[in-house]
Amino acid sequence: MNFYKRHIGDYIKKAGHLTLLEHGIYARLMDVYYTREAGIPADKAARLIGARSKDEQQALANVLDEFFTLVDGLWTQNRCEEEIEAANAQADANRTNGKKGGRPKRKETDPKPTGNPLGFDPVSENNLSQTPDTRLQTPDLTHRASTQPELGAGEGQEPTPVGALSIAMRGFGIMSNPGDPRLMAIAAQGVTPETVKAACEQAKRSKPNEPIGPAYVFAILERWAKEASDLNAAGATRPAAPGTPPAPIPIRKPQGMDPKGTDESYEEYQARIDAAELARRKGNGA
Repeated sequence: MNFYKRHIGDYIKKAGHLTLLEHGIYARLMDVYYTREAGIPADKAARLIGARSKDEQQALANVLDEFFTLVDGLWTQNRCEEEIEAANAQADANRTNGKKGGRPKRKETDPKPTGNPLGFDPVSENNLSQTPDTRLQTPDLTHRASTQPELGAGEGQEPTPVGALSIAMRGFGIMSNPGDPRLMAIAAQGVTPETVKAACEQAKRSKPNEPIGPAYVFAILERWAKEASDLNAAGATRPAAPGTPPAPIPIRKPQGMDPKGTDESYEEYQARIDAAELARRKGNGA
């Protein structure tokens, strides 16, 4: 692609908080993405956009973590993929029309329109040269492609599991996209919004004066899950017989788990218990 659309309003709304250096990094990433018509290799991202200094590489990491998703070694973005797909579809249509000699011409026998198209107001005969005032027009947003999966099924309905986790992270000012494979993975594992909130609180305490990306929260969740798995491995029991219903999640000290510490919030304590119980059930084949 040698051309792509830049929706200024959308960009300012989602990326207006970036520094000037990060704006430049974002623009170069877009250029590389659309030129390649594919995701950006993680091991070549800095080289492809010319990020060499420490500040440039840090800005690159910030932009990638906030606006892109790492999938199989490639940094991808839904909006870019949609624009590339649309451009390729238009190019195919143009080639097809070109083989047919261009757009089909209107036949002379086709009746000429005698009125205004359905849904349009009639044009005033008093001032045929008047130009419509675009200030009074409302833009049609009904066909605009969404770059983000829906958080829920509709107004007044409960959000989807992955949507609930995304909402929990956004409640702490942490950028979250329901289409993030990492978010979908922990939702499929049964991680609750309360656990995500506890991880966000831990992240805020660890970096009180720094911006926090979703990757930092996912790292906390992964660490908690590993610690819970290690504790369950130390106190493993015989797997339950097939068809045996899982035991209820305990609200006090679970198997192989220490009681609540004085420096641990109730949310962290509950999240730790939930993670340990989830790991135990996986180990027992439940």
